[in-house]
Amino acid sequence: MGLLEKSEHMKPKAQQPAQLLRRSIRLARKLERVSSNRAASRLLTRVGYGFLIRSRRLATAIEAVPSECSYEALILVRTLVEIFFDYKWIRLTRKHSRAVRFLRYQAIDKLKCIDAMPTLLPPPKLQSMLQRLKAERSETRHLFRFRDKKGNLQWARSWAYPVNSVEGRVRELRLSAPTTPQDNYWYGVYRWMSWIVHASRNR
Repeated sequence: MGLLEKSEHMKPKAQQPAQLLRRSIRLARKLERVSSNRAASRLLTRVGYGFLIRSRRLATAIEAVPSECSYEALILVRTLVEIFFDYKWIRLTRKHSRAVRFLRYQAIDKLKCIDAMPTLLPPPKLQSMLQRLKAERSETRHLFRFRDKKGNLQWARSWAYPVNSVEGRVRELRLSAPTTPQDNYWYGVYRWMSWIVHASRNR
């Protein structure tokens, strides 16, 4: 045991984050097994369970990225940080309502994609999909349908409407409790990694 501990201390510091990542992935797998039966009990638990699986898969993908692409791997890290902020915001207040909105916005999002790419599918398949998605969207009108300042009916731009941006959700989180250096650090990291996502020249 002493030899093993000594060898651990002798390893370069650069290896420590990789070890932590692997341990986190193993822990996430254990948590998935333990909590799988509870995931269907509450919508909030289902959202959290889905975030857990997605985070574990993202971490596995990050581990597989070669070192020469480590800068680009920050795109995956950014998604992990966004999951952290979103789940924390969902749990902040009106937990059940926000969990419902997160789960039921999918039909609206898919329709937006189809509107942007109308030639993606053959016409018969496209019409069938549009009909199904519009029916699903109609069932969510009480959650996502609203009138704008001109009185026109609009569909919400995001599942978290009216707090459509991550920045807005982080702002509400900051207002709910005293801001800590850790809060500032993680949001700063998130903003910095956004440069990569948006193909900025900054590095």
